[in-house]
Amino acid sequence: MSISGSSKRGQGSIIGAAFILLILTTAFTFYSLHFAVTNDYIRTAQEMQQLDLKQSYEQIEFINVSFTNQEELNITVTNTGSHQTHLVWLGIFDEAANTQDYYNIDFFINPTETRPNIGNTSIPTFTGQERDIQIITELGNTFSYSYPEETVGDGGEERYDWVDETCDLYPPSAKGNHSFFSAQQGFPDSIYDNVTEGYTGTGSTNITLIDQESFEGLWPPTGWSETGRWNKESNQVYNGTYSADFDGGGSGRSGNLDTSDLDCSDADAIYVDFWYRDEGCEATEFLLQYYDGTSWDTISDLGSTASEYQWLHYQEKVTDPQYFKSDFRMRWSTIDIEGGEHAYVDFVTVTKEGSMVNYELDLEMRWTGVDYDEENEWLSIYGGTMGSEDILVDVWNSDEWILIIDDLESGWNNVNVSSYLNSNIFIIRFRGGTETSDSIKDSWEIDATFLHVWS
Repeated sequence: MSISGSSKRGQGSIIGAAFILLILTTAFTFYSLHFAVTNDYIRTAQEMQQLDLKQSYEQIEFINVSFTNQEELNITVTNTGSHQTHLVWLGIFDEAANTQDYYNIDFFINPTETRPNIGNTSIPTFTGQERDIQIITELGNTFSYSYPEETVGDGGEERYDWVDETCDLYPPSAKGNHSFFSAQQGFPDSIYDNVTEGYTGTGSTNITLIDQESFEGLWPPTGWSETGRWNKESNQVYNGTYSADFDGGGSGRSGNLDTSDLDCSDADAIYVDFWYRDEGCEATEFLLQYYDGTSWDTISDLGSTASEYQWLHYQEKVTDPQYFKSDFRMRWSTIDIEGGEHAYVDFVTVTKEGSMVNYELDLEMRWTGVDYDEENEWLSIYGGTMGSEDILVDVWNSDEWILIIDDLESGWNNVNVSSYLNSNIFIIRFRGGTETSDSIKDSWEIDATFLHVWS
């Protein structure tokens, strides 16, 4: 049986179309794969660029490598980069023994932050022995340090100068004391110099408990009490518009005008001052009394005066300790005052005098032979537990004290002193934030004090 020409042509067309479709499908698959691979490459390249960029932001500077009293490694570093950095590995390399060990650490450190106590308790001590130390970050950066650092304190490119000595060269005179000054002469190791305020004597202090009460406001005044016919009136006054008044009546009336409780528990003396007026009162009818915590004591018979119908001034310094109580009070007592008789009180002032101990801090320290011509010159102080009172740091600037730290904090306190470090002598002082009426003896822990200079 023969096949016609038209059938052959139809079959060839089908084969050709299939071949073309195969070519197109293969080309599309290749294009798709190539596009995907290209995108993956671009994305990977961008991620690597971002990683490189992030890595370039990380800058860690070693400040100190030392051992604590418990022989534990204590590394202090500063983040001089612009991003938070995660420290994950600590490498210790002993070239002489041909060993290298890595220890897990986990510290985040923010920009400008100084972080002490970086280490691992399982690291064997190598005090004074040569080691290469590496800190590795989560992003893969490695920062190295050669231990021990030969340039420290020896006038090299980078130098740490610890405070040399205490002194008392400039006014005012020294106040307070150090418990262990040499503790400041090294990097932080949890051994502290306790800087403590000194006792500078006692002084008197006066506190007004009743301030020129003229009965111009509420009656009775806040905290006061009255019985009988005591009230405020304006017919007789020494000061202002009103005075406290008691009017007699019939065959006799009685009443009391009491002050509020006056806390005199810490008093050395009580000063009582008021004006009074007796109009017709007899002896024992107008009394001044004090409360001693248990009973009322008659102090003065104001009705026995011969100078009636005029304002009289009563003043007394009370030194009897039985009245130095937290509930000391005064009372004006009128007893059986008859009609036509009057008693007045005005312009009452009560002041207590006490003694107060005072503590102050003023301790100078200085460096001698310090390197003073570097580009970067910083004062660093590491504090422990701080007292409740502020502790200030001043620098001596040729002829006066200049405040450079307004309150030391726990941890690192760093301040640029390039403006003041202009000779090989450098002097600072610790000063208390409260220098008068300071009855609390404060103490502050100082772990390290040094100048960090480099170019």
